[in-house]
Amino acid sequence: MILEYFIIFTLSLLTRIILGFVNYTKSLALELSDNKDGTSFQNAITPSWFPALALSAYILSVFVIVSGFIKSSFVTGMIYLGIYFLTLIIVGVTLFKPNSLSPLAKLFYHIVLNSIVKKQINYKKKNDEVKAQTMETVLKKFKEAYK
Repeated sequence: MILEYFIIFTLSLLTRIILGFVNYTKSLALELSDNKDGTSFQNAITPSWFPALALSAYILSVFVIVSGFIKSSFVTGMIYLGIYFLTLIIVGVTLFKPNSLSPLAKLFYHIVLNSIVKKQINYKKKNDEVKAQTMETVLKKFKEAYK
């Protein structure tokens, strides 16, 4: 039973970090963009592997919580759900306080920077000069924003 609680806790922690990263890229994209939409920059700076990670974490979380209801009992399922949401809230309050820098901001910065550089290199390898030039512009704006 303790193992299942630990799995739920870990999935919830991963989910909250994923949500924090999404918020980070969204605010960064708005900062880099000239307009207030910023979604194209968010797609440009997000690593290509990130949607698969996020989707896997979400699906696995739902699977484990639903299995608590089906495999064990309604009470066990509610305990799983409680642990999941309580962990989401506590981690959110602890790591992602409004109007303050997250302890994970430096990690997020490096992930985004590596993503931009890798995308630019891949576009150059594929001889897609337009996209490579766009990523170079995004990289310059990113480095300018975070001197």
